[in-house]
Amino acid sequence: MTRFKKAERAFQKKLYKQALKNLELVLKKNEKHGESVALKGAVMGRTAETDDQKQEALDLCKRGVQLDLSCKNSWLHLARMYKAAQRYEDAIKSFKMALRLAKMQPEKNELRRELTHMLAQTRNWQELADTRRQLQLDNREMIIHWIGYR
Repeated sequence: MTRFKKAERAFQKKLYKQALKNLELVLKKNEKHGESVALKGAVMGRTAETDDQKQEALDLCKRGVQLDLSCKNSWLHLARMYKAAQRYEDAIKSFKMALRLAKMQPEKNELRRELTHMLAQTRNWQELADTRRQLQLDNREMIIHWIGYR
């Protein structure tokens, strides 16, 4: 298993120190690996205590996206950082970009669900209805999506 995969698993298990150590090793070898930079920003964002640390984590996520514009995970980390910073318009843009880059249907459904929360937060009702409708069409067997569409 590669160092990056170990870092991803540690991040998912909320073992942030271990994830950060593995990411540092990955970035020593290749400092321009966009997904690693974005994941490091996400880890730092979860452990940040001050506003300066949160801003540094957000900047890392932005840099990770700039290094690899075609990486869904980089856009997803950036979107979640914006969401945590309550910058919902920017989060919506990043979630939409991650949705465009997602290839498998379960990933798209998860991203659409997160996007619907952001659209409701910004009171963008028409786009929310369209997104919920797309969820309904993709998952006809899930009754929960029937309720959200008018």
